[in-house]
Order: sequence, then structure tokens, then C-alpha cells
Amino acid sequence: MKPVAAAPIFFGPKHRPLFGWLHRASPGAARSIALIICNPFGYEAICAHRTLRHLAERAAAAGYTTLRFDYDGSGDSAGTETDPDRLAAWRGSIYAAVDATRAATGIDKFCLAGMRLGATLASLAGAQRSDVVGFIAVAPVATPRSYLRELRALALARPQPTPPEWAKVDPDIQDIAGFALSNATRDELSAVNLIKAEHPPAQQMLLLHRNDMPQDGTWAQRLQELGATVRQQAFNGYVEMMLDAHENIVANDLIDAILAWLPELNSAPAAPVPNLPALPFSALFDNDTVRETALRLDADGRLFGIAAEPAAPPHGVRRVVIFLNAGAVSHVGPNRLHVKLARHLARHGVTSLRVDVSGIGESNPHEAEPENAVYSAHVAHDIITIRRYVDAHYANAEISLVGLCSGAYHGFKAAVAGVPLRRLVAINPLTFFWKEGMSLATPDFQVVAEAARYSKTAFELSAWLRVLRGQADLLGAIGVVLRRLGLASRNAARSVARRLRIPLQDDLGSELASAARHKVELVFVFAAADPGRQMLFGQGGSVVTRLQRRNILHVDVVDAADHTFTQHWAQARLMDILSQHLGAPPPTR
Repeated sequence: MKPVAAAPIFFGPKHRPLFGWLHRASPGAARSIALIICNPFGYEAICAHRTLRHLAERAAAAGYTTLRFDYDGSGDSAGTETDPDRLAAWRGSIYAAVDATRAATGIDKFCLAGMRLGATLASLAGAQRSDVVGFIAVAPVATPRSYLRELRALALARPQPTPPEWAKVDPDIQDIAGFALSNATRDELSAVNLIKAEHPPAQQMLLLHRNDMPQDGTWAQRLQELGATVRQQAFNGYVEMMLDAHENIVANDLIDAILAWLPELNSAPAAPVPNLPALPFSALFDNDTVRETALRLDADGRLFGIAAEPAAPPHGVRRVVIFLNAGAVSHVGPNRLHVKLARHLARHGVTSLRVDVSGIGESNPHEAEPENAVYSAHVAHDIITIRRYVDAHYANAEISLVGLCSGAYHGFKAAVAGVPLRRLVAINPLTFFWKEGMSLATPDFQVVAEAARYSKTAFELSAWLRVLRGQADLLGAIGVVLRRLGLASRNAARSVARRLRIPLQDDLGSELASAARHKVELVFVFAAADPGRQMLFGQGGSVVTRLQRRNILHVDVVDAADHTFTQHWAQARLMDILSQHLGAPPPTR
């Protein structure tokens, strides 16, 4: 089924714009009820993005105009997740989404569909409106207090390194997989209990539960007591849907269940409404100092991006930063880094484009190419297309390319290939040479990381006691060490070959020199324990130190951070480093 075309829109309060995607049903097939999709919170929203986009596309194809959107302080909307009064702001975002859909389509009846904490927020919002006639809850959080305990357990199960002495740790903030909740927001959520609700969010309700866990029917019973008609159903694929962005699988069983239930709302064909207003695709942020515009970057509309520009024309040379996807995370960036940094840069005169390469986020894949192909060969062409867009709209601009993980890889390859750039900022690349079909089981970065871990514990008595008790994989450790020695020997041989001017294939030193010949400043930023730094110096050899002496290559290291800088103090330090290299002062806090 070909997806129905969607339109990016800004809506809501002028001083706090919200962002969303309106998926219009075909005029002849449109129903008189629109679907409003309410995201889960934080990292769950990153993981569920693909499934919710597929849901919106399929619902529109079935005749239900659909809006999916970002709450205040999330995604591409205004604000941050630690702003005050989050619960009221999130509920207000749902109200604004309903009102914007009504204004854009003329439809006056709505079904809210919320996932996880989004179901909680949608329930609170729906109970206050008479135009909500249907409600869908996916793996709902009926008692946020228990949800907060779950988040706390998740944080404890994934312990983070102790912050360094210089780190500014805010005791009011709880880090949750790269996102944050303040004490005030946790208190607000803890006071919510849907089981004690006095009004149902709608008269017709579908509660969809994951099929791999027992369900508590207390909320459903309460809704029925309040007079709602409630259907409960289990669905397959929740765990796979919530895997990391590059691994997750669209939950088609969930989508099928929703599409099978929607006709029970008995919607009539939508009446055509003349003279509807045009959808705004641009908005002002941060006290009208930043203008953001949703863009299609190529002729066939495949590539999507958002430009963040200074509202007032900048003086001197125009500086433009292009943010590439980190893995399969959408253009908002890991932990929403690209949004925060883009707006900070724009306030200081720097334009940026945060883009989705083909098949990732909001950009469609090339024909016969699958979604979520993180190391797709098509990205090289995408970068050239994006660069041409910049040339056409920002003449004679100084261009920087920023990427984390796979984005760092693609950016580096663009610099090596001679794509005109002033600067490449590569954050935690995990490989410098990717081949189609390459296994992730024991690539170089895994070998380097495991060898570093074994080296760190080699002089710990507890580690040797585990070996003696048979609690450690000694043969596996020996294998990793041998592979690490093999890598070191290969790197040493390549250094000799370079000095003898012997041509080498897949040689990092040669590629670094090539990027330097293209006059690209190379900036590498690493979390201290990330294997990429050892790979850069090991595979690049003397070329790295030579380019450092010439001030062409720079290396910055953030102590105690993880691969995607999930802790808020690590994100702040990364923002400081990137601002310095991209021509803006560090953010004030």
C-alpha cells in the first residue's frame, strides 16, 4: 500500500509552537472522525516512532485523517522536558493538536490514540472534551507512580559511570535513557491515578495490551463503571517495537487491531469543507529569535529536514551546519541533541539543517531499499543532494557536517570523497570501513572495546577469582586479546607501508590525508571509554599526529560519558564542545 502523503505543520500557541505531521485521507475516502496519535515519553517515543508513523499512514489510507505530533518540550516542538508545569503543557499540547486538526480539515469528531504515558495524557485530555468520541490506549500507564518506579529500576539496571569532578550534576533531574524528568514533574505524575477517574476519556474505548505480560483489568473495570464501552485485546510485537531505533520492528499486529476497531466508531463520510487555511510549515522560537522551517530537500520529496535560522539576517559569512542521523534516530538527534544545539546556534547567527537521510525518520527510502538501513550506500548521494540544497539557498556559506556514530561515518566518507566542506565534526564513530553484510558480532570496535575492558580488569583480584571459579569466559577473553593483537599488528604493518608509499585498501591514514587535502578541518569527539578513539589513533597511525600538529585534526574527549551521552551533564559538556567548534559561545545554564 502506497503511503498517503503527509504534511509537516507547526501549530499551537504562537509563543510556544508545536510540530506535527498531518496525514490527510483521500478526499473521496475521508471519514468524519480524525485520529490524534499521542506519543509515549522520551526514549520510548524514539523507539516507537516507526510504528506510529506506519499507523498514521495506514489509518489515512483507510480514510481516517491522522495527526501525530510532538508535545511541548519534546521532538521539534518548543521548550525542554525540564520546563515547569509539564503535565499541563502536555495535556495542552493534545488540546492544541485536536484544534489544529479541526481548523485544517473541518472534521469535528476525534479519536485519541495514546501509547504508554501518552495514553495517560490522552485519557486526561479526552475526559475534558466533548468532541472526543473514541479512545485507544496502547500498553497504557494507568498509575504513573508505578511507571516512575519502573523508570527508576531501568536506570538502576543500566548503571552509568560516576560523573567527573567538573560535571555539573543537577540533583533535581532524573536521567532516563537520555531524557530527563524533574522532581516537580515526577510529583505531578505521581498524583495521577486513572483508576480513580470520574469521567472516561470517551464512550467507545479500545485497550490494547502486550501479550507477553499479565494484565491488570482494574482500569477497564473502572471505565465500564463510568459507562464506557471497553474492548480489551492483546497484541503481538511490543518488545520488538520498543527495541533500539536501528533494531526495532513495526508492530503490524497492533496497527491491524486499531484499524479493525476504528469502524466501530460509525463515522460517516467527511463532508468537503471549502476555503480551509493553508498549513503553516514555519514558526518562530525562543522569543522570536529563531525561525524554523520544514523542508523537502530534493525534487522528488524524499529527503526531509528542518532549517533553524537566525530570525534576523546574520552579519558576515553565512555559517551552515548539517546534522546527520545518529543510527536510525530521527532528525531530532540522540537525546534531542540536534534540536537543542540547532536553536542555540541560530540564536548566535548560525544556520543549521537537521535532516533525515533516506529511509530514516521522516525520509522515505530509495526504491527497493529497506527502511532503517543505517549504513546504506545511498547516504553518500543524500549528502550531495543536501549540499546542493545548501548551495542553492545559502550562497558561499561555510559548511560544517556533524554526525554521531553512523552519522560520523557518513560525514567522514563525504569529507574523504571531496564533498565541499569547511569542517567535519565526527562524534563517537564505531567504524571507518563498513561493508554491506558486515557482521556486528566481532567487528573492530567490539574487539577494541572488549580488549580495553579486559585490560582494565586484568589486575583486579576479583576478576581472577571469577576465572578460578569458572564464572568467567576465559577462552572468550583469550580470543578477544588475540584478535586485538592481530589488529595492532595490522595497524603497525599499515604504518610501515604508508612510509614506503605502498598503496593500501581501506586505510584510515590515507583517508584522513585525503580529507585534509580537500581542506576539511577534522574534529573528532569521543566519550573516554568509547572504542573509536583507539581505532582512530591505531588505524590512522602517524597521520593522526601529523594532522594534529598542523592544526587540521582535533580530538576532544568527554570523561565518563557513554556512547550517546545519555546523562544530562554529559550532554551539556558535548554541547559546549560542539558550540566552540561551530562558532557559538557555550550555552548558558
